[in-house]
Amino acid sequence: MNLLRPLLPAMFVALVGSPLWSADAPTAEEWSGVEQALNEDAPDASAKLSALVAAYPRWSDGHRTLAQVLLRQGKADAALTAAKQAMASAPSDANAAAVAIQALGALQRPADAFAIADQFIGDKDPQGWVNFRAAEVALNSGDRAKADLHLSLANGRVKKSPPAEFAYLDARISAAAGDLDRAEVSLNRALAANPRLWDAWYELGVVQLRQADAKTASTRREYLDKAIASFGKVTAIHGKDALAWLGLGRAQVTLAQDLLIDRADEGRALAAKAAASLKNAVDLNDGLRDAHLNLGVALLVDEHHEQAITHLLRARDLGSTSRTLGFNLMLAYQKAGRAAEFEAEARNVQAVSTAEKLTAGIGFFRAGNHALAVELLTSALPELTDSERVAATNRFIGHAHAAHAASLLTRADTDPTATEAELDRAREAWRKAGNHKDYPAQRFFMAQETARSPELGYAAGWQHLTWHGYTSLDGWSSVVGNYGGAMTGGQGLPGMWQRHPVHLIVWGVLAFLPLCLALFAFLRPKRETVSERPVSEPHVRPVSKPPISKPPMSKPPMSKPPMSKPLPAPKSSASSGGTRAPATKPPQAQQRTPSPPTRPPAATPVTKPPSAKAVSPKPPGGGQMETEASMTPLNNQMLERREARPKAVETEQSLRPAKAPEKKVRNSGEFAALERRTPRPEDDKKR
Repeated sequence: MNLLRPLLPAMFVALVGSPLWSADAPTAEEWSGVEQALNEDAPDASAKLSALVAAYPRWSDGHRTLAQVLLRQGKADAALTAAKQAMASAPSDANAAAVAIQALGALQRPADAFAIADQFIGDKDPQGWVNFRAAEVALNSGDRAKADLHLSLANGRVKKSPPAEFAYLDARISAAAGDLDRAEVSLNRALAANPRLWDAWYELGVVQLRQADAKTASTRREYLDKAIASFGKVTAIHGKDALAWLGLGRAQVTLAQDLLIDRADEGRALAAKAAASLKNAVDLNDGLRDAHLNLGVALLVDEHHEQAITHLLRARDLGSTSRTLGFNLMLAYQKAGRAAEFEAEARNVQAVSTAEKLTAGIGFFRAGNHALAVELLTSALPELTDSERVAATNRFIGHAHAAHAASLLTRADTDPTATEAELDRAREAWRKAGNHKDYPAQRFFMAQETARSPELGYAAGWQHLTWHGYTSLDGWSSVVGNYGGAMTGGQGLPGMWQRHPVHLIVWGVLAFLPLCLALFAFLRPKRETVSERPVSEPHVRPVSKPPISKPPMSKPPMSKPPMSKPLPAPKSSASSGGTRAPATKPPQAQQRTPSPPTRPPAATPVTKPPSAKAVSPKPPGGGQMETEASMTPLNNQMLERREARPKAVETEQSLRPAKAPEKKVRNSGEFAALERRTPRPEDDKKR
């Protein structure tokens, strides 16, 4: 005993420290059974894991795994306890800290979660999951700024290839901020990284539904189709996800309502599919009031009015505050023929927003209450900015007026002017829609107006040409086909004179113009044609001596000295043969007697009169007229030759002998100046 006394302290230390020497983790065989149960999601999986963790209390991975399992089961308190035990065993375990932050977020304790996240900054959060979970808690608590901060810290830890969950969280933050375009981009990036991230598919469907409401009518159907595809991927894998079935049914019923405008059969078929999807959501979770609300709408479109009333009332009992509930319930009452309930519901319904007015207006139109439909749709027009929706709304207003006019025709006591007034209102509504390039409205416009009267059909044809250009055959056929009736009013020419006298005058002028032209051509005097006798071509005889050049203007002209040798007489061409005949001496009576020679003064030059021309008379006997003029010296005198007369038409008057003009002789004592200069060889070439 005395020998053992010194060993007691050592034994005590060994007994106390014996747990430190025991194993901290189970063997592979022990863990394999639990792992299989967890993978198969067995009912006793959590119990087996708890027993294994209790056997190894220092097993931090076991505590962390148990915390994750408990968190998935909704046991946030137990999950937080297990996560803290894991952090106690391994204080630097970032994954355990991330699970603890998730549990604190589920327990609505964001401050404690942020306190843990502040301990894992920089390298302490190697993969960024701690700050990622902190960003989730911040987003769920409504603090988007803190969510952006922690998500940026998380992305900073994984710059090259961030996990798909990070992009998914960025999309959620963007969607909460209203940036749907960025949210859609982030979700597509997340799904590119992990196509089996079903939460991202669901969120993408939600974003696409919101995009459909925000986009124009041209892209609205495209986004609805995308939303249907996104929700369909989730329901194909997770058939028990009630929210996914709700999203799918909501997208389908929204698209079905849009298709009712121009493709009613497709709209009703899609409404039946929407009802099936929403029925799955209700069967999985009867407390989803939105599922009952949308199911009631789908059944209403599919003409199952009594069932629609049942689900709409169920949505109201579950606390639905949607304003469309009252309108759809009122419409269901009317379709089911329950007039008392319809009137009671109509007194409690008041459309406020543009969407409510449009929904109610179209609903009343389909229910046959055309007056109220026109009132609601007209009140919604000033708030619309999209050209396509403005056109569609005007088209429905025109449909409502036309339907109201048709209902008035069935009554025996209806005033015809009231019916015409409704048709005029329908025409103007369709015209406004047609001005926005709404082709269905243009067709309704043409069909109604051409059937009413020729005058209205004529005006409708011009309107159609304004819409489609002046090459439209339909427009011209309407104009030409209704022209006669529009101009005459069915009263013939007197009617045209009373209604459009200008048209009658124009047609009269066009009708009598050919007759007037024919009479003018018939009464026009005939013109006689006179033939011309051919005249021989004049010929100029070349001179033997080159002519004297004209002196320059700067020097005074000198009188031409007499020539010592007379020039030979000019030859004239024969009038008939074309051969040149010898020149004959002109008759003696026609020759001019020369004046006695006198010596001209030296200082006085001989100038040519500007306008004097000597014309020799035509020789008797019809001889050829001389066409040459030359200067020949004769007894120191200057002789004047006759100038050729121009060609003329040889009529009766021109054949008469012309009187020879008297020649005036200067009395200054100088030789008589020639009236025409001697022709030069250059003149011969020109001629």
